[in-house]
Amino acid sequence: MALYNSEKTWIFKTKNISTILIAGFGLVTSFSVFILILFVRRIDKDNPFYNFAPGETIHAIDQLGRETLKLQVLLASLPEKSELGEIEKQFDLLESSIRVVQNQVRYYPLSPNSEVELSRYTSDWMLVQQYKPEILRQSIARQDLVNITKDLGEMEKIANIILFKNQRYMQQQQKASAIFKKRLVIVLVFAYILSFLLVVIFCLVIIQSIKERQKTLAALNFSEERYQKIVENAEEGIWILDAEYKIIFVNSKLSSKLRMSNEALLNQNALELCSSEEFAGVLKEQLEQLDYEKSVSFDIGLQDCEGQELWFYVNNTFVDFYGKGDRHVLSLLTDITERKHIEEELKAANERLTHQANFDELTQIANRRYFNLYAIKTWKRAVQDQIPLSLALIDIDFFKKYNDYYGHLQGDICLFQVAQVISAAAQREHDLAARYGGEEFVLLFPNTTKPEAMIIVENLQNELARLKLEHRMSTVQDLITLSLGVVSGIPNDACSLEQVLSLADEALYQSKNNGRNQYSLLEF
Repeated sequence: MALYNSEKTWIFKTKNISTILIAGFGLVTSFSVFILILFVRRIDKDNPFYNFAPGETIHAIDQLGRETLKLQVLLASLPEKSELGEIEKQFDLLESSIRVVQNQVRYYPLSPNSEVELSRYTSDWMLVQQYKPEILRQSIARQDLVNITKDLGEMEKIANIILFKNQRYMQQQQKASAIFKKRLVIVLVFAYILSFLLVVIFCLVIIQSIKERQKTLAALNFSEERYQKIVENAEEGIWILDAEYKIIFVNSKLSSKLRMSNEALLNQNALELCSSEEFAGVLKEQLEQLDYEKSVSFDIGLQDCEGQELWFYVNNTFVDFYGKGDRHVLSLLTDITERKHIEEELKAANERLTHQANFDELTQIANRRYFNLYAIKTWKRAVQDQIPLSLALIDIDFFKKYNDYYGHLQGDICLFQVAQVISAAAQREHDLAARYGGEEFVLLFPNTTKPEAMIIVENLQNELARLKLEHRMSTVQDLITLSLGVVSGIPNDACSLEQVLSLADEALYQSKNNGRNQYSLLEF
Protein backbone atom coordinates (compact mmCIF):
# COMPACT_ATOMS: atom_id res chain seq x y z
CA MET A 1 0.00 0.00 0.00
CA ALA A 2 1.46 3.36 -1.03
CA LEU A 3 0.74 5.99 1.56
CA TYR A 4 1.73 8.89 -0.71
CA ASN A 5 -0.21 8.22 -3.89
CA SER A 6 -2.02 11.51 -3.33
CA GLU A 7 1.29 13.37 -3.77
CA LYS A 8 1.99 11.62 -7.07
CA THR A 9 -1.51 12.38 -8.22
CA TRP A 10 -1.00 16.01 -7.22
CA ILE A 11 2.13 16.29 -9.41
CA PHE A 12 0.31 14.77 -12.37
CA LYS A 13 -2.67 17.05 -11.85
CA THR A 14 -0.40 20.07 -11.32
CA LYS A 15 1.24 19.58 -14.70
CA ASN A 16 -2.13 19.34 -16.42
CA ILE A 17 -3.57 22.23 -14.44
CA SER A 18 -0.51 24.37 -15.18
CA THR A 19 -0.85 23.74 -18.90
CA ILE A 20 -4.55 24.54 -18.76
CA LEU A 21 -3.94 27.68 -16.70
CA ILE A 22 -1.24 28.96 -19.07
CA ALA A 23 -3.42 28.33 -22.10
CA GLY A 24 -6.39 29.83 -20.30
CA PHE A 25 -4.40 32.86 -19.24
CA GLY A 26 -3.24 33.44 -22.81
CA LEU A 27 -6.76 33.10 -24.11
CA VAL A 28 -8.12 35.49 -21.50
CA THR A 29 -5.39 38.03 -22.33
CA SER A 30 -6.05 37.76 -26.05
CA PHE A 31 -9.79 38.02 -25.47
CA SER A 32 -9.27 41.10 -23.28
CA VAL A 33 -7.17 42.78 -25.96
CA PHE A 34 -9.76 41.84 -28.59
CA ILE A 35 -12.52 43.38 -26.47
CA LEU A 36 -10.38 46.51 -26.04
CA ILE A 37 -9.96 46.77 -29.80
CA LEU A 38 -13.71 46.34 -30.34
CA PHE A 39 -14.38 48.97 -27.68
CA VAL A 40 -12.02 51.42 -29.36
CA ARG A 41 -13.53 50.66 -32.71
CA ARG A 42 -16.95 51.25 -31.22
CA ILE A 43 -15.83 54.62 -29.96
CA ASP A 44 -14.40 55.31 -33.37
CA LYS A 45 -17.68 54.34 -34.98
CA ASP A 46 -19.52 56.77 -32.76
CA ASN A 47 -17.05 59.43 -33.96
CA PRO A 48 -18.27 61.21 -37.11
CA PHE A 49 -14.86 60.71 -38.70
CA TYR A 50 -15.70 57.01 -38.92
CA ASN A 51 -19.05 57.42 -40.71
CA PHE A 52 -18.25 60.40 -43.00
CA ALA A 53 -14.93 61.19 -44.58
CA PRO A 54 -13.85 64.79 -43.82
CA GLY A 55 -13.29 65.38 -47.55
CA GLU A 56 -16.92 64.64 -48.39
CA THR A 57 -18.18 67.16 -45.84
CA ILE A 58 -15.80 69.89 -47.07
CA HIS A 59 -16.78 69.10 -50.64
CA ALA A 60 -20.50 69.37 -49.79
CA ILE A 61 -20.03 72.79 -48.17
CA ASP A 62 -17.82 73.95 -51.06
CA GLN A 63 -20.45 72.74 -53.50
CA LEU A 64 -23.07 74.68 -51.55
CA GLY A 65 -21.08 77.90 -51.98
CA ARG A 66 -20.51 77.31 -55.67
CA GLU A 67 -24.21 76.59 -56.32
CA THR A 68 -25.18 79.70 -54.39
CA LEU A 69 -22.73 81.85 -56.38
CA LYS A 70 -23.98 80.40 -59.67
CA LEU A 71 -27.61 81.13 -58.77
CA GLN A 72 -26.58 84.68 -57.85
CA VAL A 73 -24.90 85.16 -61.20
CA LEU A 74 -27.93 83.80 -63.06
CA LEU A 75 -30.33 86.04 -61.24
CA ALA A 76 -28.03 89.07 -61.71
CA SER A 77 -28.19 88.68 -65.52
CA LEU A 78 -31.95 88.15 -65.62
CA PRO A 79 -33.65 88.56 -68.01
CA GLU A 80 -31.20 89.52 -70.71
CA LYS A 81 -28.81 86.64 -70.64
CA SER A 82 -30.37 84.01 -68.37
CA GLU A 83 -32.93 81.43 -69.30
CA LEU A 84 -35.74 80.54 -66.96
CA GLY A 85 -35.15 76.78 -67.34
CA GLU A 86 -31.55 77.12 -66.29
CA ILE A 87 -32.55 79.24 -63.28
CA GLU A 88 -35.15 76.67 -62.22
CA LYS A 89 -32.55 73.92 -62.56
CA GLN A 90 -30.11 75.95 -60.47
CA PHE A 91 -32.76 76.40 -57.78
CA ASP A 92 -33.14 72.60 -57.62
CA LEU A 93 -29.37 72.00 -57.52
CA LEU A 94 -28.93 74.45 -54.71
CA GLU A 95 -31.83 72.90 -52.80
CA SER A 96 -30.20 69.49 -53.25
CA SER A 97 -26.83 70.78 -52.00
CA ILE A 98 -28.49 72.24 -48.93
CA ARG A 99 -30.12 68.84 -48.13
CA VAL A 100 -26.75 67.07 -48.55
CA VAL A 101 -25.11 69.44 -46.07
CA GLN A 102 -28.02 69.14 -43.63
CA ASN A 103 -27.91 65.35 -43.86
CA GLN A 104 -24.20 65.22 -43.07
CA VAL A 105 -24.59 67.67 -40.20
CA ARG A 106 -27.01 65.22 -38.53
CA TYR A 107 -24.19 62.66 -38.22
CA TYR A 108 -21.16 64.87 -38.14
CA PRO A 109 -21.38 68.14 -36.16
CA LEU A 110 -19.83 71.21 -37.69
CA SER A 111 -17.21 73.31 -36.01
CA PRO A 112 -18.31 75.63 -33.17
CA ASN A 113 -20.72 78.45 -34.35
CA SER A 114 -20.98 76.85 -37.81
CA GLU A 115 -24.45 75.54 -37.05
CA VAL A 116 -25.60 79.10 -36.25
CA GLU A 117 -24.24 80.35 -39.54
CA LEU A 118 -25.79 77.41 -41.37
CA SER A 119 -29.07 78.31 -39.73
CA ARG A 120 -28.71 81.91 -41.06
CA TYR A 121 -27.95 80.52 -44.48
CA THR A 122 -31.05 78.28 -44.36
CA SER A 123 -33.26 81.17 -43.20
CA ASP A 124 -32.02 83.36 -46.03
CA TRP A 125 -32.61 80.56 -48.50
CA MET A 126 -36.18 80.16 -47.35
CA LEU A 127 -36.74 83.87 -48.08
CA VAL A 128 -35.17 83.49 -51.51
CA GLN A 129 -37.36 80.46 -52.25
CA GLN A 130 -40.50 82.48 -51.63
CA TYR A 131 -39.69 84.52 -54.78
CA LYS A 132 -39.05 81.49 -56.96
CA PRO A 133 -42.52 81.45 -58.56
CA GLU A 134 -42.38 85.17 -59.34
CA ILE A 135 -38.88 84.81 -60.77
CA LEU A 136 -39.94 81.97 -63.03
CA ARG A 137 -43.01 83.97 -64.17
CA GLN A 138 -40.81 87.04 -64.59
CA SER A 139 -43.25 88.99 -62.55
CA ILE A 140 -40.85 89.90 -59.76
CA ALA A 141 -40.13 93.55 -59.11
CA ARG A 142 -36.73 94.85 -60.02
CA GLN A 143 -35.97 95.95 -56.47
CA ASP A 144 -36.90 92.52 -55.07
CA LEU A 145 -34.61 90.87 -57.60
CA VAL A 146 -31.78 93.15 -56.49
CA ASN A 147 -32.46 92.27 -52.88
CA ILE A 148 -32.52 88.54 -53.69
CA THR A 149 -29.21 88.86 -55.50
CA LYS A 150 -27.72 90.59 -52.49
CA ASP A 151 -29.10 87.87 -50.21
CA LEU A 152 -27.51 85.20 -52.37
CA GLY A 153 -24.25 87.07 -52.15
CA GLU A 154 -24.52 87.05 -48.36
CA MET A 155 -25.40 83.36 -48.42
CA GLU A 156 -22.34 82.68 -50.61
CA LYS A 157 -20.17 84.49 -48.05
CA ILE A 158 -21.76 82.48 -45.21
CA ALA A 159 -21.04 79.24 -47.10
CA ASN A 160 -17.43 80.31 -47.59
CA ILE A 161 -17.09 81.16 -43.89
CA ILE A 162 -18.52 77.73 -42.93
CA LEU A 163 -16.18 76.10 -45.41
CA PHE A 164 -13.13 77.92 -44.01
CA LYS A 165 -13.98 77.18 -40.37
CA ASN A 166 -14.68 73.53 -41.03
CA GLN A 167 -11.52 73.07 -43.05
CA ARG A 168 -9.51 74.25 -40.06
CA TYR A 169 -11.69 72.26 -37.66
CA MET A 170 -11.33 69.16 -39.81
CA GLN A 171 -7.56 69.50 -39.83
CA GLN A 172 -7.51 69.76 -36.03
CA GLN A 173 -9.75 66.71 -35.68
CA GLN A 174 -7.63 64.69 -38.10
CA LYS A 175 -4.52 65.61 -36.12
CA ALA A 176 -6.24 64.62 -32.81
CA SER A 177 -7.44 61.37 -34.37
CA ALA A 178 -3.93 60.53 -35.55
CA ILE A 179 -2.57 61.17 -32.03
CA PHE A 180 -5.33 59.03 -30.53
CA LYS A 181 -4.57 56.15 -32.86
CA LYS A 182 -0.86 56.34 -32.09
CA ARG A 183 -1.62 56.22 -28.37
CA LEU A 184 -3.95 53.30 -28.94
CA VAL A 185 -1.19 51.40 -30.72
CA ILE A 186 1.17 52.11 -27.81
CA VAL A 187 -1.46 50.88 -25.28
CA LEU A 188 -2.07 47.70 -27.27
CA VAL A 189 1.63 46.97 -27.61
CA PHE A 190 2.14 47.58 -23.89
CA ALA A 191 -0.83 45.33 -23.07
CA TYR A 192 0.61 42.51 -25.18
CA ILE A 193 4.06 42.93 -23.64
CA LEU A 194 2.61 42.99 -20.12
CA SER A 195 0.48 39.92 -20.84
CA PHE A 196 3.49 38.10 -22.22
CA LEU A 197 5.58 38.98 -19.16
CA LEU A 198 2.78 37.86 -16.83
CA VAL A 199 2.48 34.55 -18.66
CA VAL A 200 6.26 34.05 -18.47
CA ILE A 201 6.32 34.85 -14.74
CA PHE A 202 3.35 32.58 -14.11
CA CYS A 203 5.00 29.75 -16.03
CA LEU A 204 8.24 30.20 -14.07
CA VAL A 205 6.33 30.08 -10.79
CA ILE A 206 4.47 26.94 -11.82
CA ILE A 207 7.66 25.27 -13.05
CA GLN A 208 9.40 26.10 -9.78
CA SER A 209 6.41 24.78 -7.83
CA ILE A 210 6.47 21.56 -9.84
CA LYS A 211 10.20 21.17 -9.21
CA GLU A 212 9.69 21.66 -5.47
CA ARG A 213 6.85 19.15 -5.49
CA GLN A 214 8.97 16.68 -7.41
CA LYS A 215 11.72 17.03 -4.82
CA THR A 216 9.17 16.53 -2.06
CA LEU A 217 7.74 13.51 -3.89
CA ALA A 218 11.21 12.02 -4.27
CA ALA A 219 11.82 12.46 -0.53
CA LEU A 220 8.41 10.95 0.22
CA ASN A 221 9.10 8.01 -2.08
CA PHE A 222 12.41 7.41 -0.35
CA SER A 223 10.73 7.66 3.04
CA GLU A 224 7.92 5.35 1.88
CA GLU A 225 10.35 2.74 0.63
CA ARG A 226 12.30 2.93 3.87
CA TYR A 227 9.24 2.56 6.06
CA GLN A 228 7.89 -0.14 3.76
CA LYS A 229 11.04 -2.15 4.39
CA ILE A 230 10.75 -1.51 8.11
CA VAL A 231 7.11 -2.66 8.08
CA GLU A 232 7.83 -5.76 6.02
CA ASN A 233 10.80 -6.75 8.21
CA ALA A 234 9.07 -6.01 11.52
CA GLU A 235 8.81 -8.81 14.07
CA GLU A 236 5.16 -7.94 14.71
CA GLY A 237 2.30 -8.47 12.34
CA ILE A 238 0.71 -5.25 11.10
CA TRP A 239 -2.65 -4.53 9.60
CA ILE A 240 -4.64 -1.38 8.89
CA LEU A 241 -8.44 -1.44 9.11
CA ASP A 242 -10.94 1.04 7.69
CA ALA A 243 -14.14 2.17 9.39
CA GLU A 244 -15.91 -1.05 8.32
CA TYR A 245 -13.13 -3.28 9.79
CA LYS A 246 -11.89 -4.21 6.32
CA ILE A 247 -8.17 -4.88 5.97
CA ILE A 248 -6.66 -2.26 3.64
CA PHE A 249 -3.03 -3.13 4.43
CA VAL A 250 -1.25 -6.18 5.88
CA ASN A 251 2.45 -6.96 6.11
CA SER A 252 4.08 -10.25 5.15
CA LYS A 253 4.77 -11.19 8.79
CA LEU A 254 1.08 -11.38 9.67
CA SER A 255 0.04 -13.06 6.42
CA SER A 256 2.71 -15.74 6.94
CA LYS A 257 1.49 -16.29 10.51
CA LEU A 258 -2.04 -16.82 9.23
CA ARG A 259 -0.67 -18.90 6.33
CA MET A 260 -2.52 -16.71 3.81
CA SER A 261 -1.35 -14.41 1.02
CA ASN A 262 -1.52 -10.64 1.29
CA GLU A 263 -3.99 -10.55 -1.59
CA ALA A 264 -6.30 -12.99 0.18
CA LEU A 265 -6.31 -10.87 3.33
CA LEU A 266 -6.84 -7.49 1.66
CA ASN A 267 -10.47 -6.26 1.77
CA GLN A 268 -11.38 -9.15 4.11
CA ASN A 269 -13.34 -8.25 7.22
CA ALA A 270 -11.13 -8.61 10.30
CA LEU A 271 -14.11 -9.78 12.37
CA GLU A 272 -14.37 -12.86 10.13
CA LEU A 273 -10.78 -13.83 10.97
CA CYS A 274 -11.56 -14.12 14.68
CA SER A 275 -11.57 -17.69 15.96
CA SER A 276 -14.93 -17.23 17.71
CA GLU A 277 -17.90 -14.89 17.83
CA GLU A 278 -16.80 -13.90 21.31
CA PHE A 279 -13.44 -12.64 20.00
CA ALA A 280 -15.20 -10.86 17.12
CA GLY A 281 -17.38 -9.06 19.66
CA VAL A 282 -14.32 -8.13 21.74
CA LEU A 283 -12.51 -6.74 18.67
CA LYS A 284 -15.52 -4.68 17.57
CA GLU A 285 -16.25 -3.37 21.07
CA GLN A 286 -12.65 -2.39 21.76
CA LEU A 287 -12.21 -0.60 18.42
CA GLU A 288 -15.46 1.32 18.88
CA GLN A 289 -14.09 2.66 22.18
CA LEU A 290 -10.81 3.69 20.55
CA ASP A 291 -10.07 7.42 20.15
CA TYR A 292 -7.18 9.53 18.86
CA GLU A 293 -5.78 10.29 22.32
CA LYS A 294 -5.03 6.78 23.51
CA SER A 295 -4.33 3.29 22.25
CA VAL A 296 -6.17 0.10 23.18
CA SER A 297 -4.49 -3.27 23.76
CA PHE A 298 -6.02 -6.71 24.29
CA ASP A 299 -5.54 -10.41 23.55
CA ILE A 300 -7.51 -12.01 20.76
CA GLY A 301 -7.71 -15.31 18.94
CA LEU A 302 -7.49 -15.46 15.13
CA GLN A 303 -7.75 -18.48 12.88
CA ASP A 304 -5.40 -19.35 10.05
CA CYS A 305 -6.40 -20.76 6.67
CA GLU A 306 -6.92 -24.23 8.21
CA GLY A 307 -9.02 -22.99 11.12
CA GLN A 308 -6.26 -23.40 13.71
CA GLU A 309 -6.48 -20.84 16.51
CA LEU A 310 -3.58 -18.43 16.99
CA TRP A 311 -3.32 -15.99 19.88
CA PHE A 312 -2.19 -12.38 19.34
CA TYR A 313 -1.58 -9.41 21.59
CA VAL A 314 -3.09 -6.49 19.64
CA ASN A 315 -2.12 -2.85 20.18
CA ASN A 316 -4.42 -0.45 18.30
CA THR A 317 -4.09 3.25 17.50
CA PHE A 318 -5.94 5.68 15.25
CA VAL A 319 -4.10 7.00 12.18
CA ASP A 320 -5.04 9.52 9.48
CA PHE A 321 -2.79 8.99 6.45
CA TYR A 322 -4.24 11.65 4.16
CA GLY A 323 -5.25 14.31 6.68
CA LYS A 324 -8.93 13.99 5.75
CA GLY A 325 -10.18 12.75 9.09
CA ASP A 326 -10.67 9.21 7.75
CA ARG A 327 -11.06 6.58 10.47
CA HIS A 328 -8.22 4.06 10.10
CA VAL A 329 -6.94 1.70 12.78
CA LEU A 330 -3.28 0.70 12.82
CA SER A 331 -2.77 -2.55 14.76
CA LEU A 332 0.45 -4.24 15.85
CA LEU A 333 -0.18 -7.97 16.37
CA THR A 334 2.34 -9.93 18.44
CA ASP A 335 2.06 -13.71 18.25
CA ILE A 336 1.57 -14.99 21.81
CA THR A 337 0.28 -18.45 20.89
CA GLU A 338 3.22 -20.26 22.52
CA ARG A 339 2.97 -18.09 25.61
CA LYS A 340 -0.78 -18.74 25.81
CA HIS A 341 -0.19 -22.49 25.60
CA ILE A 342 2.38 -22.24 28.38
CA GLU A 343 -0.02 -20.13 30.45
CA GLU A 344 -2.81 -22.64 29.90
CA GLU A 345 -0.54 -25.52 30.87
CA LEU A 346 0.63 -23.59 33.92
CA LYS A 347 -2.96 -22.78 34.82
CA ALA A 348 -3.93 -26.44 34.47
CA ALA A 349 -0.94 -27.45 36.57
CA ASN A 350 -1.87 -24.92 39.24
CA GLU A 351 -5.44 -26.15 39.20
CA ARG A 352 -4.17 -29.70 39.62
CA LEU A 353 -1.93 -28.64 42.49
CA THR A 354 -4.77 -26.69 44.05
CA HIS A 355 -7.05 -29.67 43.65
CA GLN A 356 -4.42 -31.97 45.14
CA ALA A 357 -3.89 -29.57 48.02
CA ASN A 358 -7.59 -29.16 48.74
CA PHE A 359 -9.14 -32.50 47.77
CA ASP A 360 -8.63 -36.02 48.98
CA GLU A 361 -7.07 -38.17 46.28
CA LEU A 362 -8.95 -41.31 47.21
CA THR A 363 -12.48 -40.01 47.78
CA GLN A 364 -12.31 -36.98 45.46
CA ILE A 365 -13.98 -34.73 48.03
CA ALA A 366 -12.47 -31.87 50.03
CA ASN A 367 -9.72 -32.78 52.51
CA ARG A 368 -9.26 -31.60 56.08
CA ARG A 369 -6.99 -28.70 55.09
CA TYR A 370 -9.58 -27.20 52.75
CA PHE A 371 -12.32 -27.84 55.32
CA ASN A 372 -10.44 -25.91 57.98
CA LEU A 373 -9.95 -22.89 55.66
CA TYR A 374 -13.55 -22.95 54.45
CA ALA A 375 -14.97 -23.50 57.93
CA ILE A 376 -13.13 -20.46 59.31
CA LYS A 377 -14.54 -18.17 56.60
CA THR A 378 -18.02 -19.66 56.97
CA TRP A 379 -17.91 -19.29 60.76
CA LYS A 380 -16.89 -15.60 60.51
CA ARG A 381 -19.66 -14.88 58.03
CA ALA A 382 -22.23 -16.61 60.25
CA VAL A 383 -21.06 -14.63 63.28
CA GLN A 384 -21.26 -11.38 61.34
CA ASP A 385 -24.69 -12.06 59.80
CA GLN A 386 -26.03 -13.99 62.80
CA ILE A 387 -27.33 -16.87 60.74
CA PRO A 388 -27.63 -20.48 61.95
CA LEU A 389 -24.95 -23.06 61.19
CA SER A 390 -24.94 -26.84 61.44
CA LEU A 391 -22.05 -29.33 61.42
CA ALA A 392 -21.84 -33.12 61.46
CA LEU A 393 -18.86 -35.37 62.25
CA ILE A 394 -19.32 -38.80 60.61
CA ASP A 395 -17.55 -42.10 61.35
CA ILE A 396 -17.92 -45.46 59.53
CA ASP A 397 -18.83 -48.09 62.09
CA PHE A 398 -16.16 -50.77 62.61
CA PHE A 399 -14.23 -49.76 59.50
CA LYS A 400 -10.93 -51.15 60.85
CA LYS A 401 -12.50 -54.60 61.06
CA TYR A 402 -13.86 -54.07 57.49
CA ASN A 403 -10.38 -53.21 56.26
CA ASP A 404 -8.84 -56.24 58.00
CA TYR A 405 -11.47 -58.61 56.65
CA TYR A 406 -11.98 -57.33 53.08
CA GLY A 407 -8.50 -55.94 52.48
CA HIS A 408 -7.22 -52.41 51.95
CA LEU A 409 -8.17 -52.30 48.28
CA GLN A 410 -11.79 -53.09 49.05
CA GLY A 411 -11.55 -50.69 52.00
CA ASP A 412 -10.55 -47.89 49.63
CA ILE A 413 -13.51 -48.71 47.38
CA CYS A 414 -15.81 -48.61 50.39
CA LEU A 415 -14.42 -45.23 51.48
CA PHE A 416 -15.02 -43.82 47.98
CA GLN A 417 -18.62 -45.10 47.87
CA VAL A 418 -19.44 -43.69 51.31
CA ALA A 419 -17.77 -40.36 50.40
CA GLN A 420 -20.00 -40.04 47.33
CA VAL A 421 -23.13 -40.51 49.46
CA ILE A 422 -21.92 -37.95 52.00
CA SER A 423 -20.96 -35.52 49.20
CA ALA A 424 -24.45 -35.86 47.70
CA ALA A 425 -25.88 -34.66 51.01
CA ALA A 426 -24.13 -31.29 50.49
CA GLN A 427 -26.56 -30.21 47.81
CA ARG A 428 -26.66 -26.46 48.31
CA GLU A 429 -24.08 -24.02 46.95
CA HIS A 430 -22.33 -23.28 50.24
CA ASP A 431 -22.59 -26.78 51.78
CA LEU A 432 -19.33 -28.71 52.12
CA ALA A 433 -18.49 -32.40 52.49
CA ALA A 434 -14.88 -33.32 53.43
CA ARG A 435 -12.78 -36.27 54.54
CA TYR A 436 -11.68 -35.43 58.05
CA GLY A 437 -9.24 -38.30 58.45
CA GLY A 438 -9.16 -42.12 58.04
CA GLU A 439 -12.75 -43.26 58.05
CA GLU A 440 -14.05 -39.92 59.44
CA PHE A 441 -15.92 -37.34 57.38
CA VAL A 442 -17.43 -33.93 58.12
CA LEU A 443 -20.42 -32.03 56.74
CA LEU A 444 -20.78 -28.23 57.06
CA PHE A 445 -24.19 -26.60 56.48
CA PRO A 446 -24.25 -22.79 56.57
CA ASN A 447 -27.64 -21.14 57.20
CA THR A 448 -29.15 -24.43 58.38
CA THR A 449 -31.32 -24.80 61.47
CA LYS A 450 -31.50 -27.79 63.84
CA PRO A 451 -34.62 -29.35 62.22
CA GLU A 452 -33.14 -28.94 58.75
CA ALA A 453 -29.89 -30.58 59.89
CA MET A 454 -31.81 -33.54 61.29
CA ILE A 455 -33.60 -34.06 57.97
CA ILE A 456 -30.30 -33.96 56.04
CA VAL A 457 -28.66 -36.47 58.36
CA GLU A 458 -31.60 -38.85 58.27
CA ASN A 459 -31.69 -38.69 54.43
CA LEU A 460 -27.97 -39.41 54.40
CA GLN A 461 -28.43 -42.58 56.47
CA ASN A 462 -31.30 -43.69 54.26
CA GLU A 463 -29.27 -43.18 51.06
CA LEU A 464 -26.40 -45.22 52.46
CA ALA A 465 -28.79 -47.99 53.50
CA ARG A 466 -30.07 -48.20 49.91
CA LEU A 467 -26.56 -49.02 48.70
CA LYS A 468 -26.48 -52.12 50.96
CA LEU A 469 -22.71 -52.18 51.28
CA GLU A 470 -21.84 -55.53 52.89
CA HIS A 471 -19.99 -55.54 56.26
CA ARG A 472 -19.96 -59.00 57.87
CA MET A 473 -17.62 -57.92 60.66
CA SER A 474 -20.04 -55.26 61.98
CA THR A 475 -21.79 -56.00 65.26
CA VAL A 476 -24.58 -53.60 64.36
CA GLN A 477 -25.79 -55.30 61.16
CA ASP A 478 -24.28 -56.91 58.07
CA LEU A 479 -24.14 -53.57 56.20
CA ILE A 480 -21.97 -50.45 56.33
CA THR A 481 -23.47 -47.97 58.82
CA LEU A 482 -22.57 -44.52 60.11
CA SER A 483 -22.39 -42.85 63.49
CA LEU A 484 -22.87 -39.08 63.45
CA GLY A 485 -22.33 -36.24 65.87
CA VAL A 486 -24.42 -33.23 64.88
CA VAL A 487 -24.26 -29.71 66.35
CA SER A 488 -26.45 -26.72 65.42
CA GLY A 489 -26.84 -23.13 66.57
CA ILE A 490 -26.17 -19.48 65.83
CA PRO A 491 -22.46 -18.61 66.09
CA ASN A 492 -21.41 -15.77 68.37
CA ASP A 493 -18.29 -14.35 69.96
CA ALA A 494 -18.84 -16.38 73.12
CA CYS A 495 -17.79 -19.62 71.40
CA SER A 496 -15.26 -20.58 68.74
CA LEU A 497 -15.13 -22.96 65.81
CA GLU A 498 -12.80 -25.25 67.75
CA GLN A 499 -15.34 -25.47 70.55
CA VAL A 500 -18.09 -26.36 68.07
CA LEU A 501 -15.90 -29.10 66.55
CA SER A 502 -15.17 -30.42 70.02
CA LEU A 503 -18.89 -30.40 70.75
CA ALA A 504 -19.56 -32.34 67.53
CA ASP A 505 -16.91 -34.89 68.54
CA GLU A 506 -18.67 -35.25 71.86
CA ALA A 507 -21.99 -35.86 70.08
CA LEU A 508 -20.28 -38.48 67.88
CA TYR A 509 -18.93 -40.20 70.97
CA GLN A 510 -22.47 -40.34 72.35
CA SER A 511 -23.73 -42.01 69.17
CA LYS A 512 -21.04 -44.65 69.40
CA ASN A 513 -21.76 -45.30 73.08
CA ASN A 514 -25.45 -45.57 72.33
CA GLY A 515 -24.94 -48.47 69.90
CA ARG A 516 -23.77 -46.78 66.67
CA ASN A 517 -25.76 -46.46 63.39
CA GLN A 518 -27.40 -43.28 64.70
CA TYR A 519 -26.82 -39.57 65.20
CA SER A 520 -26.73 -37.44 68.34
CA LEU A 521 -27.51 -33.73 68.18
CA LEU A 522 -26.26 -31.00 70.48
CA GLU A 523 -26.81 -27.26 70.40
CA PHE A 524 -24.26 -24.49 70.94
